[in-house]
Amino acid sequence: MAGGVAAVGGAALSAALQFEDADAKIQASLGVTKDRAKELGEVAEEVWKNGWGESIDEVANSIVTVSKNLRDLPKEELQKATEYAQILSEAMGVDVAESTRSVKQLMSTFGMTAQESFDFITKGFQEGLDFSGEFLDSINEYSPQFKAVGMDATDMFTLFKQGADSG
Repeated sequence: MAGGVAAVGGAALSAALQFEDADAKIQASLGVTKDRAKELGEVAEEVWKNGWGESIDEVANSIVTVSKNLRDLPKEELQKATEYAQILSEAMGVDVAESTRSVKQLMSTFGMTAQESFDFITKGFQEGLDFSGEFLDSINEYSPQFKAVGMDATDMFTLFKQGADSG
């Protein structure tokens, strides 16, 4: 029994050290205060505890990327955005940096929330809009043009879908 207790204690210590390392990595990468890094580290811990990411280090990297691309999100929204980015990464093979750049484009161009943007992108992947491997690039490049002619994100994705369907 003592061996089991020692193993659990060792695992807990190891996890605590990984979380401290994540906080330090976040602080160094983003140049934020120690308090903000701790807050972001707590977000990383929650994302990891919710089953996303292979390691706390991977999740910390995602937090850094999401924070850089989707600045000033409140803690709860940052957690959700990081989880959505992890879902796209794991399910669709999409790089977190790429997906969050496209989310930022949809947010800034069409006034969407991060969740709405991730929902549109996820649905686009599900509907085969990445058939050429350029779906996210198309969002980034064409969103301003669609907005300039008075169209919204729904219109843009509808046209992307029609184009995908017609080859």
